[in-house]
Amino acid sequence: MKKTIISFCLFAGLFCLFSASSFAGMGRVDTSNFFIDNTNVNVITVLQAKKLSDKSPITLEGYLVRQIDDDEFIFRDSSGEIRIDIDDNVMMQFANARITPNTLVRIQGSLDKEMLEETTADIFKLEIVRQ
Repeated sequence: MKKTIISFCLFAGLFCLFSASSFAGMGRVDTSNFFIDNTNVNVITVLQAKKLSDKSPITLEGYLVRQIDDDEFIFRDSSGEIRIDIDDNVMMQFANARITPNTLVRIQGSLDKEMLEETTADIFKLEIVRQ
């Protein structure tokens, strides 16, 4: 009987240990490797991006022409505009940067298409191409 109780306690302890370590990583999205190689990214236009399916990875070059909210902007290139939501970590990295509507930026993220709503993009990376 003692062996059964000890075995059960040992099993329960190991189960809790593995469950807790698995649970600790839930809900977090690792975006550090979202794009593998920066040199070979295919930059597309806003018009092309809007034709892609939901969650498609995108890379755009253009301008942040208007701020709507703390982390929401209107992004414009030669083909049109799209509302973007910039990840909080990216916003913190560029908190002291001077980005104007004339600053050329490259953004990377994923398309967010909702039924009966405008197409938007969730942005995980922002680079200043030219001031």
